[in-house]
Amino acid sequence: NEFSAQHSYFDGHQGINLSFAKFNSKTINFSNSRIGNGTVNFYLAKFGDADIYFNNATFGVGDVNFQFAEFGTGKKSFNKAKFQNGKVLFINTIFGKGDVDFSEVDFGEGDISFHYATFDTGDISFHKAIFRNGNVDFRRAEFGDGKIDFKRVHFGNGKVSFEETEFKSGKISFRSSIFGTGDVSFEMADFGSGDVLFEKVSFGTGHVCFFNAKFETLSFQGSLLNNYLDLRVAQGNCSQG
Repeated sequence: NEFSAQHSYFDGHQGINLSFAKFNSKTINFSNSRIGNGTVNFYLAKFGDADIYFNNATFGVGDVNFQFAEFGTGKKSFNKAKFQNGKVLFINTIFGKGDVDFSEVDFGEGDISFHYATFDTGDISFHKAIFRNGNVDFRRAEFGDGKIDFKRVHFGNGKVSFEETEFKSGKISFRSSIFGTGDVSFEMADFGSGDVLFEKVSFGTGHVCFFNAKFETLSFQGSLLNNYLDLRVAQGNCSQG
């Protein structure tokens, strides 16, 4: 069975509240929809085992809150979704097993947080995502087994933090991504057993920190390092190319 809200318009100048909602469908589809004009709240929503699509969805100008939401087994796709000016919060969100697709998402001007988010087995893609002027927070997020794709991401001018983030066994690539004026921190990140590629990356003008990070192989081949780089890593082999 399918929950379908494709090409829908959810009006509500004060916001849309789906907190604590429980879905019981094999497919949940909000693709090509306009979701609210104010805040959008999926706090503690339970999506169950389902393929979930927010492809090309446009969210309102307020905060978008998926804190403590639970996604079960299945594909989760926000491909080409667009956020506006508010905060985008996936704090403590559980993504479950299956591929997660945030490719080509425009995260808007607000702060973005995946703090303490957990991803299970599956490929994770933020390919060509755009973060603008807000801070980007992946502190203590946990990624499962699978490829992690941050290629060609524009990280904007806010602070970017992957402090104490945990990765497992898949290849992790930030190839051709662009960082702006904010500081970038991978302090105490554990990159697991996969190759870590920061090749052809532009690191902007902020400080870049890998202090006490753990990895097996880290490559900066072809990257542009404009400012202070702290590579006092806990363990690993580094190639700056």
